[in-house]
Amino acid sequence: MQPNQLLALIIHLKFLSHETPFPNIYLANTTQIYPEDGGTNYSIKIGKKVAKLLLTNINKTLY
Repeated sequence: MQPNQLLALIIHLKFLSHETPFPNIYLANTTQIYPEDGGTNYSIKIGKKVAKLLLTNINKTLY
């Protein structure tokens, strides 16, 4: 494994979660889908995933 590949893997693992340390702030961008292509279809997939996460967390706080 080349050093740049190792760095990319470390960054990928660090940002695997869409949740951040800040309440109600979520991270959703195409850097989180490495090594996949950063096309529109993946952006939509990430958006749907984070929307579900947000709704789940909102429901937990309401009920």
